[in-house]
Amino acid sequence: MLRIFKGEEMLYDITETSKVRFLSRVRQNTFAFALENGQIGVYHKKGKVWKIKHKQKPTALLGIDFNNDGKCDVIMGFENGRIEVRDDVTGGIIFKKNLSSAISKILYCDFRMQKSMQVICCTVDGEGKL
Repeated sequence: MLRIFKGEEMLYDITETSKVRFLSRVRQNTFAFALENGQIGVYHKKGKVWKIKHKQKPTALLGIDFNNDGKCDVIMGFENGRIEVRDDVTGGIIFKKNLSSAISKILYCDFRMQKSMQVICCTVDGEGKL
């Protein structure tokens, strides 16, 4: 179940089919979600924009502008090492790659301290490059 609050006031109450594993802000009034049963999608306010059902369980989720086009994207990591980047409006795949082990975390930061943001993807065995 998802409950959206503004201050102490509950705005929306959304029922989902499985336990929520991850939530990530994508942009104003829009967030991505990943459920334990492999369902992933995006809500705008209380309306579901898109959803997909993935065979693998999600292990990481992040909403960012992946390809620097000024639009937000949703990056997902899975237990089989797969990484997918999807458009936040259509759900279409922008990028995909398979790493050798389960994804443990996806970060977006200036790792090299060069005033340039990078996506950092970590796996349970320490591999972490895209």
